[in-house]
Formats: sequence, structure tokens, C-alpha cells
Amino acid sequence: MLRRYRDRVERPRNIRLAQAYQGECDAILAQILNEHETHGTHFGPALAFLDQFGYAAVSMALVRRILAFPQCEVFLYLDYKDMNRFITDPSKASGFTRTYGGEEWRGAVELPESQRRVFLLEKYKESLRHRGNAKYVLAFSMFDPKGQLLYWLVFCTNHLRGLEEMKKAMWHVDGTGGFRFSDKDCPSQLRLLGEEFGQQWLAEELSEKLAGKTLAIKEIQEYVLTHSACYLFTKALRILETSAKRRIQILNALPGRRPGTYADDRIRVRFLKTGLF
Repeated sequence: MLRRYRDRVERPRNIRLAQAYQGECDAILAQILNEHETHGTHFGPALAFLDQFGYAAVSMALVRRILAFPQCEVFLYLDYKDMNRFITDPSKASGFTRTYGGEEWRGAVELPESQRRVFLLEKYKESLRHRGNAKYVLAFSMFDPKGQLLYWLVFCTNHLRGLEEMKKAMWHVDGTGGFRFSDKDCPSQLRLLGEEFGQQWLAEELSEKLAGKTLAIKEIQEYVLTHSACYLFTKALRILETSAKRRIQILNALPGRRPGTYADDRIRVRFLKTGLF
């Protein structure tokens, strides 16, 4: 069916449409990866959007193989509604094990639903890191209009820039209110991105979690990307520097620097424990 539309798609001249394949995702991608590995050719750069029907069609082994190529990232759809429905059915156990790459999912079988969803997501993220070899894993929960959890979108990358760009994209579309981010320190609390993770929240978070530490701007950026729902952070630093009770000290700044500006890579930021020098 897709072949009928290939020549009708408008695209820049330097963009080439890939070949369309019909079949099971795992089998087709495994065949493509086998060919690249056999001939020693590079696969990617690629964003593999594994938009499976349900939860068992994408194995952890496939995720690992894709991420083994240095310029590849994976974006996964995982249907929590079906997982919650079938997790107590012994005939579906092999699908869960294939998805997780192990048996840790079984710990969710006897849990109440509110705890089950947290357990399943956290164990899946752990497996993506340890078995899938994903350095950074970012998960968002999608709800229906009645507030019922439907599915998760999970992004895996080994590059900090990729993590930043995915966060930008999620923040851009979050005006719908459909996305929830699970806070790292309290994964049972699912909160709206735009409404709850603003720069004032981030300022308080940085002040509390980094108190007593001195970091370069790049190190602060990495901390924000990997330990919070945010990707922007300079406004949060400005709040901490210019508030009545100053909570950061700027080091290595050039003479004449304006407070609240952080473009100079030589700047280091000391997060104060008491707000006093």
C-alpha cells in the first residue's frame, strides 16, 4: 500500500525515502541489522520508532542491537493498558519476559494497580539501561481524558544532545496536558510538564540538591537534563543569583559581567548552603 504514495511525497532533494518492508518489526529489523554486521557497514544515523501493537512485539535484544550502533536512538511505545490486563495470565508470561529481557516484571503481579504501574515502568527503564545499554532513558506517561493511564512513550539514547532534543519536543507538544513526567525522586507522582516543572521549581530543586557543590555551566546543563523534567535552566540560575537571598556565587567571571548571564564557559557556579558567602 505504501508504494503507491512514495512518489507523491514532497521532500527536499537531499532526503531519500527508505524502502518499505512488510512483516514483523523484530524480524525485519534483525535482518537489516544482520546485513550491516555481516558486511561491516554502518547502520544509521537513525531514530527507530518501535510503535508496536501492545507490549510484546519489541524484544530487549532488538533494542540492544539498535543502540549498539553509535548514531542510533530508540523511541518505544509500550501499552500499559494491555500489560495491566494480561499480567496475571500465565500464557502471556513469555511476552513480558521477552520485553524486559528478564523475569523482574513478575514482581508486579501481586501488586495493587497504583503500585504496579510504577513498578513496571521503573523496572523497564532499569532493563533498558542494563540490558539495552541505553545511557539515558526518558519516559512519559499518556493518559485519556478521564485521567486513566493508557501507555508509555520511552526514549533511549547514548547522547546528551539527543536527550535534550527529545525533551524540547515533548515540552513543545505538552500544551495538550496529555503528557506526565514521573519525578525521579518520587516515581509515583505523575505531574504535568508545563504546569509543574517551571523555572521557579527548578531553581528550588537545584538549590536543594546541589547545595555545597561548585559546577561548570555544562555540568549544570547535564544535571538538569538527566535529573529533572526540564531542559532549560538559565532562568532558574538567574532566580538563584538575583533573588533577595542569593543562593549561588559566580566564580571565574570576566570583569563587567551582567548578573543573570551565563554564556561564558569559564564560569563556575557555587551553590550556597545558607545563601551567604
